[in-house]
Amino acid sequence: MKNRSLLKQKTSVFAFLDRHFGTIAMLPALIGLAIVLVYPVVVSIGWSFTDKSLLRPDVNFIGFKNFIYLFQHGEIWVSVKNGLLYTFLTICLQIIWGVGLAILLDRFLGKVSKALRLVYMIPWCFPVIVSVFVWSWLYNDAGLISSLLFKWGLISEPISFLATKELAFPAVVFVHAWSGTPLMMMSTLSGLQSIPSDQYEVAKIEGTNAFQNFRYIILPNVKKILEVIIVLRCVWIFNNFNLIYLLTGGGPGTATQNLPILSYKYAWTSYDVGKSSAVSVVMLLILFAIFLFYQWVKKKIEGDEDGTF
Repeated sequence: MKNRSLLKQKTSVFAFLDRHFGTIAMLPALIGLAIVLVYPVVVSIGWSFTDKSLLRPDVNFIGFKNFIYLFQHGEIWVSVKNGLLYTFLTICLQIIWGVGLAILLDRFLGKVSKALRLVYMIPWCFPVIVSVFVWSWLYNDAGLISSLLFKWGLISEPISFLATKELAFPAVVFVHAWSGTPLMMMSTLSGLQSIPSDQYEVAKIEGTNAFQNFRYIILPNVKKILEVIIVLRCVWIFNNFNLIYLLTGGGPGTATQNLPILSYKYAWTSYDVGKSSAVSVVMLLILFAIFLFYQWVKKKIEGDEDGTF
């Protein structure tokens, strides 16, 4: 009787494990993600309502004082504006360059396209620090770009692009767009190569031009891929810290300062973790708002395509 009871218990345990094997197998990964992703977010939100500092051990709850301080000082508004404009311009350039190169490789370059893919992937493969060293030299007043412009008579004296307030921002945007274009290109190219050739043959018979081919053949086939890549790139670009910080440190002044750099300054210059966490919460809210706006635009477009409003 006792053996039967033990056997029944073992059978029920094995049955439970069999039914929930997927969940159990994923549990270690979910716990790891919670520790790495969820815990820091929760802690950062909690610290944003305190006066936590790296200079003293005591922590006091101060409510919304950190947020009030931030929005009463113009620096955060400059950082928000820089971050949004930086993200918009960078993603636009990456789309134009990436999609354009993908179409060029897929439709026009034929056999040499495989070799050129390796060349175009070089910016993506470079470590950030290597790219920063190269572009810092190119943008220097003694670098290649300034020397050529001066030699051709386009500027009256050598310019240090990254040290000039009016030029630093577009210079950094260009570098980030250059480094991220290969990902956009390869993602688009994977979608282009899945397009059946008979679609192009029918279009040729119908006498369509290049724009019509792009509008009615290429775009519908790569739209889903572009949607995913654009969302991911927007998050990465808006949260970018290392490239901007290594190139300009957020300067000159606040010309290239975004929210991650502002958060870093509060944490490691003023040692004010509370205000740094408040900036992080503002970043989180902005990204959430951008995501909601994207979902609204996506539904609007899909609704119009289906003939609904």
